[in-house]
Amino acid sequence: MTAATIPARTGVLDHARQHPLLTLALIVTILPTLYATATQSWTQESGVHGPLVLATAVWLVWRNWDSIVAEARPGHLGIALPVVLVGSAL
Repeated sequence: MTAATIPARTGVLDHARQHPLLTLALIVTILPTLYATATQSWTQESGVHGPLVLATAVWLVWRNWDSIVAEARPGHLGIALPVVLVGSAL
């Protein structure tokens, strides 16, 4: 196979480099939530399985990233904006 026939792989890190503002927003949102969950919920007996579930979910997304990107479609702002506003109001 020559280089021209091999499809280019775009990984999670490539998307993070292409969209630095989105990456920064996700990090700023995820880190405080993860810290609060780790210090509150995961320290109790009913939540000790949380890190295992999170690690499994991250692994599955990482492993299937190419098919996730292949299925991605552009969103519709008219639908997304009301959902975000209602979700943030709750």
